[in-house]
Parts: sequence; structure tokens; C-alpha cells
Amino acid sequence: MALKTVDVPKDLEHIFAQAERVVSSYFAGLSRDPSRAAIEVGGERYILVRAASLSIEFFALVRRLFGAGQEAEADEFARNILFDLAHAIGKSDAESFHEKMDLKDPIARLSAGPIHFAHSGWASVKISPRRQLDARGGQPCEQSRRFFRIHPGILVERSGGRCRRRRQCRRRRCRDASQTAHQ
Repeated sequence: MALKTVDVPKDLEHIFAQAERVVSSYFAGLSRDPSRAAIEVGGERYILVRAASLSIEFFALVRRLFGAGQEAEADEFARNILFDLAHAIGKSDAESFHEKMDLKDPIARLSAGPIHFAHSGWASVKISPRRQLDARGGQPCEQSRRFFRIHPGILVERSGGRCRRRRQCRRRRCRDASQTAHQ
């Protein structure tokens, strides 16, 4: 089975294939009933929010509230509040999903996360094949760690692969890019 929701090294594909089946089966139960103002997945109510409302437009609102001359402080506040909100939502969603799907194994719980991100529109994840190297010999450690690369799907609006607003983006290539690379 080719993975559709996460990019992982070959040696991890079997773990994430199982997680993809579990998470996809959960989201297959998506239902919408506008007459009840309800969007539901697995009996849980969800909300549909336009991404720009929690990114570019939110930053603009906070800048207006803070006023002229306080753009840096406004951006820092907006970044922090969005990070805290996303962290709280992610943690709550993970705990609820693990319980609902009876995921007890740490590997099953971990591998479900990036796939849940993709299904819910928060982010796409690429797990790098690089491993942490042992400082003594340059070999992978016994407890080597994988590196995750998370591409935000909601908090950073992208257009043609480039950010619309340079200041709201934390991606290194965007921070380091010239001003003309951003629209």
C-alpha cells in the first residue's frame, strides 16, 4: 500500500500503513448536516474554519488591535497565541483519538499523529531518513531519533509553494529568502 498522507523512509512504511488504515477509517465517517449546523467524525462534532482566518487575517487583526509602531509585538503575540491554541487542540485531539480508537501501543499512537494532521488539515509530515549520529563514531545511536519535518497546512497560508507573508512564516527558506520571493 502506497502511503497517501505522510512521507516516511521505506523501513517505516509498514508502521505508518497500519496507522493510515486506522486514521482513514475514522475520517471515512465524516458527515455534514447543515440543518443541524453539524460536521461530525466518529460521533464527535468538528468545525470548519477557513485557514486564512487563523493565519494571515488573524495577524492583520492583531496588528490593528496593537496599533501602529507595534507590529513586532503584535506578530509575536499572534504567533504565540496560535502556537498555544494549536498545541492545546492537538493534545486534546490526540488524547481523544487514542481513546476512541483504543490505541495503547506508543508506536501506534505516534504513527497516527502525522496522519491525523493530514486528515484534519493541520499539516503534512515528512520523516527524514537521517538519524541522530553517535558523537564517538558517526554511527547511528542505539536509540537514534528520526527527524520530523512538519509543513503547516493551516497556520501558514501558501501560494504556489511560497508564503504570502514573510513575517508570519517560520520556515527557514522563507525567513532567509529575499523579500521579492514572497507575494
